[in-house]
This record gives sequence, structure tokens and C-alpha cells, in this order.
Amino acid sequence: MKDHWRHVKKSIGNNIKGVFEKNADPSYENFDNGIELFKNIIFHKTGNKNLDGLAEPILEAIFEIYGSKPGGINQCKSILNSLEPFLKKIIFIISGRDLTRDKTKNLIFCLKELGLLVDNPTLDAGHLRYYIGMPNFLEHVCRSVVERNTVHNAPQPTVREIYDTVESALVVYMYATLEHFEDIKVRVGNIVTADMHLENYKNYALSILSYNLSLKMLEADFGVKVQALDEFQIKLKARAKKRKEERDEYLKDSSNYNIIPIKFLPEIEGVISNQKYILLHGIATSGKTTILKKLGRDFLDRYNSPYLFYIQLGEIFKVNNGSSIIQEIRSVFRGKTSLDFQVENVKDRILIILDGLDEVPIKESRDKIIKELVELKKYNNIQIVLSSRTNDYITNNSVIDDYFEKFELMPVTASDIVSIGEKILGHGTQFNSFVKMVRKGSLLKAFPKTPLTSILLAILFKEKNIDIKELPKNITELYKKFIDLFLNRWDQSKGISEQFEIQKKNLYFKPLQIICIKIR
Repeated sequence: MKDHWRHVKKSIGNNIKGVFEKNADPSYENFDNGIELFKNIIFHKTGNKNLDGLAEPILEAIFEIYGSKPGGINQCKSILNSLEPFLKKIIFIISGRDLTRDKTKNLIFCLKELGLLVDNPTLDAGHLRYYIGMPNFLEHVCRSVVERNTVHNAPQPTVREIYDTVESALVVYMYATLEHFEDIKVRVGNIVTADMHLENYKNYALSILSYNLSLKMLEADFGVKVQALDEFQIKLKARAKKRKEERDEYLKDSSNYNIIPIKFLPEIEGVISNQKYILLHGIATSGKTTILKKLGRDFLDRYNSPYLFYIQLGEIFKVNNGSSIIQEIRSVFRGKTSLDFQVENVKDRILIILDGLDEVPIKESRDKIIKELVELKKYNNIQIVLSSRTNDYITNNSVIDDYFEKFELMPVTASDIVSIGEKILGHGTQFNSFVKMVRKGSLLKAFPKTPLTSILLAILFKEKNIDIKELPKNITELYKKFIDLFLNRWDQSKGISEQFEIQKKNLYFKPLQIICIKIR
């Protein structure tokens, strides 16, 4: 909705500002500020569900009728139907009176209550022509009331009639806003706008955390249901928790209890309350990014704070190697909210997720990142979760040891791989062959035991009955077979299955195979 506002604001100004400029009342001189206040009113949170759902129907209808769906009767109806609850919302904001449950307090009552209708004029189609040019925007008030009451049963209006009705309704919206500008402004001013921006940023962050291009591709091209894989990840997490409970029970009386070197990544509450930062590491494709995004979604769901920042370190330091984490956060936050992010002024919890320290190419840049994170430790409301492939930099780094608690992703087990295969293949001959391959054991030693590897193996079985002798012998062959499979499906969907010889495909798409091997 925020993306539509510029177009909506321009449409309101272009179509009805002239009506107010003809009026000598000085209160209408702040028309542009009135449009902003109109927006603040419809986004204002009152706690009353009958008053707090106006933004989408009003703004979407204005956006569409002056843009993607010109002359739309449904958009006209939506604007008219929202007029009465909009006026009731203004009454609630000004006086605290809730009129939403009183059916006798109709549109005309609200117009009178707000001083927008004086001297009790007759509001019907027959009198409308007498009100043209009358004070108090009586023509527009009358047309809005008449059309609101008849639009659902009247014959299909012309496009010109639709726009006359919409513009009259917009005049009434702005008339009510400007007449009570000062009373409303002090109640729904900058604080509400800031709250709205923060809510929009929270939704933006959630969209970033919920997007997984690889899984979307698998779903689109191979019918792998993303939700099923999410369920598998949750099952893995629960199984790890169960093992920890079993370990605790077994070792509760042991004098060596405190030196057992096995740790399990906690739920989001445990991550946030940890006195140290969190470092999640593992081999490529072990699921680090997926877990980071899950923690981010859990944070937004669990804590009443919008301050979640997800940063792909490789992308940031590839573009601007002199940047800092806080500079990047401020830049993104400012771009999405028009607000300044000053960490020292934030009282809510802040979670910063930094994905892919190993993808920062220069050691000096990695050192700079770690140094900045250490400096942020002075803020008690900040928690940081960092990911990296397992390497010498994080293994032999005393600063990281001092400030981070490390968690290494464990390989999936044979039963985990079978579980993935079951979700992708269902039951049948393909699944039986897959289970046979997994239980043979020796073949799996050639592959890293990660969720992605397991998914790709299952897809090979899903696409055709594969002979175990034809299985790839190592991870490079697995990626190569998968790329061939993907390209063949793409060719068939485009009707060009014979366009490239397989050797030419391999040469042309070799960079893509390299990228797959580098997938986290």
C-alpha cells in the first residue's frame, strides 16, 4: 500500500484540489498537508476492528480507478461504502465515541455531527442540481449521499457519472479532514506515521525472510512442495531437542556433565537471552541460511519489535568494501521507512542476522566486521547471529571465541534422508529404490549429508526410474546430472529439446554448475 501512496496522493490533488482552491476559507489552504493527514487517519490504529481496516479498501480503490482499472464501478462502490466508517473514525478520534454498533447513527448523522451538513437540506437526486456552487460543498455532499444509497441497485452509470461520484466522495473525505484538521493532527500526527512506517518495515523484513529462490524453483519446476520441506526442518529441530533431553536425563548425576562438548542451537528465546553472540557454521548446503531466516521469522513473531535486520555480507562487501554494518542498516531502514535509525535511541530488542562471513573476500574486511560487532556489544538490547562455512578463520580466532557461542550444523542422518525422499516421492517403486540406495550406505559416503544434497537425489528418482549403477559418484556429478535434468525440462517446456547438443549445453552452462557447487 505504501508503494501506491504517491500515485493516490497525486490523483486526489489533480482531481479535487481545485474545488477547495475556489473556497475562501483559509483552513483549506493547507490542502497538501490535509492529504497527508487523510492518510494518517485511515492508517491510525484505534483498537476497533470496524475502524482500523479502512486503508486497503479506500487507497486500493483510488489507486485502481485512476490507474489500473479506470472507470471501475466496484472501485466507486468501495469509496462510497467506506465514507460512513471514515467519518465515524474521525468522531472516535476527536471525542472517543464509538458509533460503529449504533445503526441509527448513519451517514447523514455523521455529516451533521461533524458540522458538514447545516440547515437540514433535502438530499435527493431531484435537489442535486440546485446545490451546484452552494457553500459547504453541498453539491458533493448530496451526490455522495444519494449515490451511496442507490449505487447498488441503480442502472449501470456512465464512466463520466462514476468519476463525478468518486470526486464528490473524495471532496467529502477531504472536507471532513480539513474542517477538523487541528483536532485530528494532535492525535494522529508524526507518532502514528512513524508507527505505520515501522509496521511497513516489519512486513518488508518478513518478506525477505520468507523468500527462498532455490525452493521456489524446485516447487515450480519439479513439484516439490515448499511447505513439506518446512515441516521436515521443524521435525529435525524437534528431534535435536529430544536428544538433548535424553542426554540431560542420562548425565544428570554425572560429575563430567559440564564438559560434554555437545550443544544444540536454542529456540529464538534462547538465542536472544544468550550473553554471547551466536555463530552458526557448517559445510556448504547444510542449511545455514534457512535456519537464519527461520530465527528471523520467529523473532518477528515472538517479540513486539520491528528491528530485525538480515544482511548478506557477501553482497554488501562486494559492492561497497568500505561500508559498515550499521551504515548498511541505516541506509536500508531509511530507504524503507524515511526514518533515521539511531541505535542508541532504540529501546526495543534488535536482532541483526549476518549471513555468510566466509563470502567476504578480504580478510581485512572480515576483521573489520568482527571489530564492529564487538563494539556493538555495549548495547544490551542487540543480539547478533552470524553464519559462515566452517574454516580456519572462525576456528582459530580468539576474538570470535570470546564474543560468540558457536554452533555447528550436524549432517543429516540416513533416516532424515529417507524422510525427505518420502515427502518428495510419496510411496511407490521410486521411493523404494530411493530407500534401497540410502540403506546401501556406501554411496552416501561420496556426498555431503545435507538437506540440499538429499533433495537433489530425491528429485533424480522422482523424474525417472534410475538404476543405482547410474547414480553420480560424487557431489560434482550430482550437480551435473541435476543441471542436465533441469535444462532438459526447460527445453521441453519451450519446445526446443533438440536445439543444443548435450556437449554444447555443458560448455554453455558450466558457470551455472560452478554456482550450484558454491550454493550455501
